[in-house]
Amino acid sequence: MKFFSDLTKIIVITFVLFIIFNFLITLIWPFYLKSKFENYKPYSKEIIEQLDMSENDALKLYMETWIDRSFSYSQFLEHVERPTKGKCVNISKEFGRKVENPKFCKKRFFVYGGSTTWGYNVADYQTIPSYLQKELINNGYNDYCVYNFGGGSYFSTQENIRFQKHLLNQKILENDFAIFIDGHNENGFRKTRATDVLIEMF
Repeated sequence: MKFFSDLTKIIVITFVLFIIFNFLITLIWPFYLKSKFENYKPYSKEIIEQLDMSENDALKLYMETWIDRSFSYSQFLEHVERPTKGKCVNISKEFGRKVENPKFCKKRFFVYGGSTTWGYNVADYQTIPSYLQKELINNGYNDYCVYNFGGGSYFSTQENIRFQKHLLNQKILENDFAIFIDGHNENGFRKTRATDVLIEMF
């Protein structure tokens, strides 16, 4: 009986220490990250010029893209970017990555793709869907909306699943458009019916 009471004490103490340790890590981690990346320069001068950003904003972009961002599990898709608000990277569950859209939408364009579509290493306003939105506005389509539903490492199967989920949830309606940007992630490791065709095309 003494053995079981000692074992119970060990389990309880281990569990309490585990909770305390995790709580301390949660408190300390933001300060650790800030000190580690305070003087870090993730991009060269040439890239910063292309991004049209200050060094501070470029560091903010890097942190929001690669360090501060997290993912959630999504059935069939495997992962989706979690909603987040930042200076350069903003994601919502309903609209995907931020695109500056008008309040009223006569036509809607849903853009699907991998990390290129999502826009790794660029700010919200520099993604392909954001440029599409700007082109629409420049051509007088002020009531057209574009949504960025790209995803890191996504390929055609995942994009089609996301598209079908949007159809089933009636997020996409009869008069909406779906645009798929593919090519880079369609390689031999991810075989689908469309893979060989897409490899030939791109």
